[in-house]
Amino acid sequence: MKELTINQLIFSYNKSVPLIKCSHLSFKPGNIYALVGPNGSGKTTFLKLLLGLLKPSEGTIIGIADSRIAFVPDYNGLYESLSVLENIKFRLSLYNRAYKNEKQYVFELLSKYKLQNEENKLVRDLSLGMKKKVALICAMAVNPSLLILDEPTGGLDADAQNELALMLRQFTDSERIVICTSHDSDFLSSLPECRIISFPMEQ
Repeated sequence: MKELTINQLIFSYNKSVPLIKCSHLSFKPGNIYALVGPNGSGKTTFLKLLLGLLKPSEGTIIGIADSRIAFVPDYNGLYESLSVLENIKFRLSLYNRAYKNEKQYVFELLSKYKLQNEENKLVRDLSLGMKKKVALICAMAVNPSLLILDEPTGGLDADAQNELALMLRQFTDSERIVICTSHDSDFLSSLPECRIISFPMEQ
């Protein structure tokens, strides 16, 4: 994919004081970006702008329309009453991707991240760390060019955080951009190559 470019972006709720104000920012393929700042500083709002759930008050986000976007919310976005594989199949269907065409890749992901024997287990029976991995695999399975994660490490222990960081590093290549929000310094230290963007954003 091409880089995402933000120009003269302003966003405010109800025409109040701008929550986000950014004159210029670029996200380049092959990189992981971490949005870092206190609660209420605009990180999740910024993600909603990238996802198209909110529209800028002013300015443009160039390149987003050409991106296949996968999103992992802080609550994982999984259906607890469905199995691991059923969740993956459902996510593929949302992107009009046939499971039969993606089956090999799906099982490569499950095997790579040690979930190959868990595909028929209900999500509600998994540990939090395993749920996080399943949520990320669901996102990876659609082969996105832009992967967005909101606080992906909430509630995870150090080992699970390191495993999640490894998954993100392995997934990022010259055709992909990864953007996540985080306030977890330990997680960020396990992603030494990530580029930090500080919030509140007033560039």
